[in-house]
Amino acid sequence: MHGNDARPLQKPRGQPVPEVGDAVKPERSRDRGGGIHAGSHRRPAHPGSKPGAATKHAVKAKKSRSCAHWLSPRDLRTVWQRPSRESLVADHHGILSGRGARNGLPSLQANVGWTAATHHRVAAILTADYRRSTAGRSSWPGMQDHQEMTPPDVPPSGVPLDRRGLQNRAASGALWTIIHVLVSLPLAFGVNIMLARVLGLADYGRLAYLTMIMEIAAVVVTAGVGAGLIQYGAKAHAMGDIPRVQSLLSRSQGFRLLVGAPVLSLIVIRLADVPVALLILALVFGIWVPAGFGGATASLTIQNETARAARLAMAMNVLSQAVVIAVVLTLATPDAVWGSRLVMAGAGVVAAIFLVRAPYRQAVLRPRLPRGMPNGFWRFAIPMGLSGIIATLALSRSEVVLLEHLSTAEQVGLYAMAFGLAGHLFAPAQALLTPLTPAVSALREVDVTAIRSAFLRTTRVSGTLGGVIVSMGAPSLALLVPILYGKQFEVARELVLALTIVSGFLVLSYPMQSFVTARLRSGSTLAVNSMSLAATILVALALIPWIGAWGAVLGKVAVVLTRVGWLLWREPASFMVSRLEFLGTFRTTTVASFAAIAAFFAGDRVVDLSGSALLGSSGSLIFGALAYLVLLRLVHGGLQRNDIAAIQRALPIRFRALISWATKPLRSHAGSSAPRRPSN
Repeated sequence: MHGNDARPLQKPRGQPVPEVGDAVKPERSRDRGGGIHAGSHRRPAHPGSKPGAATKHAVKAKKSRSCAHWLSPRDLRTVWQRPSRESLVADHHGILSGRGARNGLPSLQANVGWTAATHHRVAAILTADYRRSTAGRSSWPGMQDHQEMTPPDVPPSGVPLDRRGLQNRAASGALWTIIHVLVSLPLAFGVNIMLARVLGLADYGRLAYLTMIMEIAAVVVTAGVGAGLIQYGAKAHAMGDIPRVQSLLSRSQGFRLLVGAPVLSLIVIRLADVPVALLILALVFGIWVPAGFGGATASLTIQNETARAARLAMAMNVLSQAVVIAVVLTLATPDAVWGSRLVMAGAGVVAAIFLVRAPYRQAVLRPRLPRGMPNGFWRFAIPMGLSGIIATLALSRSEVVLLEHLSTAEQVGLYAMAFGLAGHLFAPAQALLTPLTPAVSALREVDVTAIRSAFLRTTRVSGTLGGVIVSMGAPSLALLVPILYGKQFEVARELVLALTIVSGFLVLSYPMQSFVTARLRSGSTLAVNSMSLAATILVALALIPWIGAWGAVLGKVAVVLTRVGWLLWREPASFMVSRLEFLGTFRTTTVASFAAIAAFFAGDRVVDLSGSALLGSSGSLIFGALAYLVLLRLVHGGLQRNDIAAIQRALPIRFRALISWATKPLRSHAGSSAPRRPSN
């Protein structure tokens, strides 16, 4: 910038600078930039002119016009004259977001008609001027890299993301996560079948027990700091506050290394009954490596780079399964398989550090004492930490621990196999939830009025697609258990059916919890998870000694009833829907469950008549699909046109027609899957 363009913006003499929220009617001046002086109410009269002559030249701004037509490039460039990167980011976002004024430049959003076109023009002027001013130079003083200074959620065009951008980025992340699942799921499914056949029923149960210990360990390492980091970090990242995100990352890393990892090491040493070599592997790769580099995966989530994280997870999963196959074929022991999985999981955490943006990577690698967290962070993180541990115990296959002590090793193996098969079926649906938490948190910052429509769309999509899995996948795979896993697992057919239906309701409740978490209601999350854990423990303790694995299944049913009841009673405000609308979100999963039960018994009848499990499974698949579509019409469920359009936007153009065709039977013909709230 040269000449007059470099002059700082001056407050007109005798005219106060308006504060944020003041009603200001900007008027055109005849400056060289062709814009207006921000903060001036009228053009100063020319010396010697008659009183009131100045108003003759004033042009009132129409309400529908964008302030981009009034504010000159010269005035906008003022905010780019600071040498400090933090000041640049603060000025840029303070003006664009309406958070206040700096150097006499008031909030544009509060004082003039701010539109999307304005946003685009302002960002384009700022970016173009920066590039011109730095042409031929490596950087400005104090700025090592333009990428570090650019707000995180600003695409290469320089236009900050609006709510459509957040939705598209979340959808893109969900798409890549689903691709990862679709690639990894068949491989993991085949590997688990191999493990069950090679290890046998009892050893397969021991592998499930050891794996459950490390699942709990992974949650304890973060102890709520991970949830708080993602919530506060996603909000700061959405507003472009890079230093705040860096501070959160460094301090959370310090907590993991100083508090989480040492405590967890003592727990694993006490509970894991394995040889010393495997215990060392568990401590290093299962605890200390995730503690030292865990901020990398959180950074990818904060950046809304879930698509990149999914690609990494896909590659690491393929490599991990190859290692597991080699170990089970050579050593054939559950302890060896457990150790190999831990090593590969730790390697995946380390690999994530290379995908994180430079400012955040530096923060992850420079841990600091966990002091100076934002106001309310610990008030949110501590309940969330307890809630996360409790939720893992309540929602995962933690019943294997009770089965290990209250029943036989065979019952542990049956329940672990059935739970794992249900998890494989719902892995694609759960993949949709990975990008949801940061997206909902950012959406509350960008446009809180969109929460209701986002909630209804999320539940429609997850409920409808989950219903397909329940009605078709549950009965057909349950009837294939003897063929896939062997005759010793045949008695687990009904367990697979029941746990898949239960998982359908649980998976639908997961995105609901994301909307609660976005309001930083960690106390509510802790309460519902505590009650869910209490319910499953009481039911399991009472029934496992009598009915074995079925007692664990009924414990999961108690979890579903507890979670749905709590959300219905306490959290409709988090979703901005009525209680009746909330209950309506479960109707697709309910009818899918009835279709699955009917299809299972119909397929079982075919097996009895024909003696072919494959024929019975095929018949149950067709019967379940037809029954689900009929019942879906009866309850006016399904996807709306806008839901399908949102899915298509995340896909390459060549796949959009395929999605439109594939989802056609699932479209709602009622116009809306939930009653509309009357407009004011």
